[in-house]
Amino acid sequence: MSDTNRQTLFKIKDKEKKKRVRFRMKLTCIFVTFVFFVCAIGRKDSSDGWNPIKNVDKPHVREIANFAIREFDRKSGQSLRFIQVIVGETKTVKGGTAYRLVVNATTDTPILNYYQTVVLENMKPKHFLKLVSFVLILD
Repeated sequence: MSDTNRQTLFKIKDKEKKKRVRFRMKLTCIFVTFVFFVCAIGRKDSSDGWNPIKNVDKPHVREIANFAIREFDRKSGQSLRFIQVIVGETKTVKGGTAYRLVVNATTDTPILNYYQTVVLENMKPKHFLKLVSFVLILD
């Protein structure tokens, strides 16, 4: 085979290879877009109206978490100490707002425990807080 034939053959192979690479890149982009789309739809459908709290360090969110721990302590006889809110969500309900929080709390030991709590805050007719659930999720 002559040098010119080899060069032509390599050019053809390079062109075919470039076409395959471009095709794979297009397929990858389409696939990634599809995955993001499915994830976005799935997140919206699975939230059941719960919206993430952007800043869980706000004083009001911390008040809700402290209330949940105080109520749990009162009902269970334990004495947990609030450390921080890890993540939280809110949901508008009739007459107020439901808060679903993951809080970090501890007893007198250095071991930190994680709890999921749901607190209902009603504004009408009178403002009150109600502990709906308080569950240990990680110790």
